[in-house]
Amino acid sequence: MPSAAINYLGYERRTDDTTIAHLKKRTTQANKASLNVRTILKRLPNLPIKRQLHIANACIRTVFLYGTEACLDEAIEELKHEMNVIMRKTARQILRTSYAPAN
Repeated sequence: MPSAAINYLGYERRTDDTTIAHLKKRTTQANKASLNVRTILKRLPNLPIKRQLHIANACIRTVFLYGTEACLDEAIEELKHEMNVIMRKTARQILRTSYAPAN
């Protein structure tokens, strides 16, 4: 008997492949959100760094987690890792630090 599909906030989970596709879509959209947030924050040079980081984290996290309540737990762990990578990258760019470690 085929299992019923779960449809939640535009995400339809039928198989593991749809979960992977959904997570890739979330990652792509979060990268776009990161770029957009950084572009906006560059126009606000007097905004304190702490506030910039808070805004960036809130925007990126929201994009990442949209609709993931219906995803499998293993997929959520993978998504959290991807989210942390993009959030660290965005924070480094806001703080204007290099990617390379110090000597």
